[in-house]
Amino acid sequence: MSAELSMEAVPQSGQGKVAKNAIIYLFAQLISWSVSFLAISIIPRRLGETAMGELALAQTLVSTVSGTLMLSIDPYLVAEVGRDQLNAERLLNAALGLRLLLILPLIGFSILLLHLNHASHVTWMLAYFTMGSASINLLAEPMRSVLAGWEEAKRVSALDFTWQSAALWSIPFLRFGPIAMPISNLSMLLITMVMRIKWLFSRISLRPNCNIALWTTVIKGGLPFFMNTFVVQFYTLGSVLILRRYSGDAEVGVFSQALRLQGTFLFIPTAIGMALLPSLTRLTDVDEVEFKKMQTKVLSLMLALSLPVTTMIIMLAVPFCHLLYGKSKFQDMPLALQVSAFNLIPLYVTTIMYRFLVAQRKNGIWSIFLIGTVALNALFCWILIPITMRYFHNGSAGAMAASMIAESVTVVFAFVLLGTNPLSVQAVTQVFRGLVAAVSMGCVIWLTRNMMIIFPATLGMLTFCYLAYHLHVFGEEEQQKLVAMIQQKLGRRKNRGQNK
Repeated sequence: MSAELSMEAVPQSGQGKVAKNAIIYLFAQLISWSVSFLAISIIPRRLGETAMGELALAQTLVSTVSGTLMLSIDPYLVAEVGRDQLNAERLLNAALGLRLLLILPLIGFSILLLHLNHASHVTWMLAYFTMGSASINLLAEPMRSVLAGWEEAKRVSALDFTWQSAALWSIPFLRFGPIAMPISNLSMLLITMVMRIKWLFSRISLRPNCNIALWTTVIKGGLPFFMNTFVVQFYTLGSVLILRRYSGDAEVGVFSQALRLQGTFLFIPTAIGMALLPSLTRLTDVDEVEFKKMQTKVLSLMLALSLPVTTMIIMLAVPFCHLLYGKSKFQDMPLALQVSAFNLIPLYVTTIMYRFLVAQRKNGIWSIFLIGTVALNALFCWILIPITMRYFHNGSAGAMAASMIAESVTVVFAFVLLGTNPLSVQAVTQVFRGLVAAVSMGCVIWLTRNMMIIFPATLGMLTFCYLAYHLHVFGEEEQQKLVAMIQQKLGRRKNRGQNK
């Protein structure tokens, strides 16, 4: 929806495709969101905090190594293939040859980290299968990037969903313990990789290339993206290790679930960003003025869209967590989730702003700013985790608060780098109107808080939508386009029905 509202800045020839892809990605994100909630409502209940903490530790240590060794080649491939699809075969084969070489270092460094952190026997077993998945993912991600660069939204979304559904396939085997999850994940990764190979073979040949010059090209291309990947990996690693030191594996399990829920709430900016990037890379080279206009509108839109999600989580965190986990398990989750809700506002903004920085090739400079935020997150984890444990008996809330502070600083850096004025009349007006709608939404939820959770959630969202429409939270021109789009879709369905 929101991508459709901001497409006037995209050249007309690509406008329809970007909007269509945004809707596809958004729909896929919603499905994945539903699957995640279903898995989260069953798996943690069955396994408990400690088992989820051991699984989170294994995944964090291995993903830190694999994420670093990926060298951020994948977003570079999306951008370059989006600019010129003739680059696909040459760059992909170079990436595959390089990634094959990196599998052994991935396994070696993962084992080293497990030793240094005195992993338990269960964590070691979980890590072995996680290493297998990470090794396959090294090869699978460049293939996904080429499909995304070709703007094959349906195929990318279908395979993403297949892989993300792995958690559901593990549910019947949870009686064997948490080992069921990495095994299921490994199986689904193999299936999706086979499908990617089949689709790519229909257009290009896949022959891993060991050409040193091409390896240098893709590594240099990925370097500007690398720090963003580095930040994501070491944000989580630092938080998990500090939290584990103060609280143990059980609190790590709570934190991992809070992070996973936070990630599902980012489905809107994730979908829009995936659809926009290939077109943005073309637009920035063609029309800088239109690019700036689009940037301002999309960022204002992200701020407005983050408000109802934040309000909903803050108001309904307690009944929501009781619904997912029951009242006897994951008792620290509600407070951790409420703190993470405030983090969604900067995350909505930075998730989209990063796409604009990539399109303008400014993500290399952006990386310098991000180094400081990694240190800032670790510093506040050391400070806030003990404080929240002392006063609230909840270390996860402290880790979430540290992340919120670091992300807020990141937003300021991003505004400076993009040269965007966050206090423009348009932005302030949209955010103020969004706040009015969000506060009204919160009041409705509070008044109906004693009802079953579905009722306050539905009534609150309807309140926000009604007020957002009449207050023109998303802009009058954009709303007219939305209404026209809905009428067009309904008209098509009506005509189809009459033709039948």
